[in-house]
Amino acid sequence: MADHRYEDDRLRRRNRSGLGVGAALGVAAGAGLGFVLPGVAAVTGGLVGAGVGTAVGRWLATRVSVDEFDPNVSKRPHVGAQAPDIDTD
Repeated sequence: MADHRYEDDRLRRRNRSGLGVGAALGVAAGAGLGFVLPGVAAVTGGLVGAGVGTAVGRWLATRVSVDEFDPNVSKRPHVGAQAPDIDTD
């Protein structure tokens, strides 16, 4: 029997994208501050920024509902799809 635990994996994908985006923005911000501030090395700033960005990205991902992040596909046809075709005379 197949394992259907991740049949609807939108929540997992939302959390992973929040982690990835947060880490990327944190590395960029931390490295930028490392270049600007004389006492902080760019590598150290990038690592600290990645950690903080990951936490913030995960927190912000929980603020977005799963249906807003990735809505379910509607099984209903578009409006008028079952209307009679009257212009084929």
